[in-house]
Amino acid sequence: MAQDDPEELAQKLEREAEELARRSQELQGKVEQTRQGWERKRADGSVPGAPPAQKHAADGGGSPAPEAPPKSDGG
Repeated sequence: MAQDDPEELAQKLEREAEELARRSQELQGKVEQTRQGWERKRADGSVPGAPPAQKHAADGGGSPAPEAPPKSDGG
């Protein structure tokens, strides 16, 4: 059987690994473009819903994660 051939299997897995690496690199590019776009929007005070970045002493800077709930006074 062709599937039992270690050489063919190695070549198939190599192609799959190359495809995954290409797709990963493409996704990283999209993430970086999105991050840069968000930072531009945050820098533009006229964009609603894009508050300027604030430094947080607890985590070393940056803004909290979008899913992080707002900090409350406890009461």
